[in-house]
Amino acid sequence: MSEIRSFQAARSDAQWHTEMKSRVALEIGRFLGSNGARILLQPVAENGGNLLSTIEPVLAEFLGPRAAAELVSRVVDTSIVGC
Repeated sequence: MSEIRSFQAARSDAQWHTEMKSRVALEIGRFLGSNGARILLQPVAENGGNLLSTIEPVLAEFLGPRAAAELVSRVVDTSIVGC
C-alpha cells in the first residue's frame, strides 16, 4: 500500500487520475457492468486516494472476499501500476 501511495503521489496530474479511473471502471465493469462500475467509482476522490478503500468492500460483498482480493490485485496491476 505504501508503494501505491508513493506512486499515486508522484503522478498527481488530473488527466492521469481520470485515465486511471477509466481503466479501473473497465476492469471492474466486467463483473459489475458499466453502470455498476460507474456508480461504484462515483465517491472516489479526484486524486484516487480512496480508490481501493472504496471498491474493495463493495466487491467483497458482491464477489466474496477472496475473489474481491484477486480482482483488486488485478486492478492495481493492470490499471494503476501498469500504466
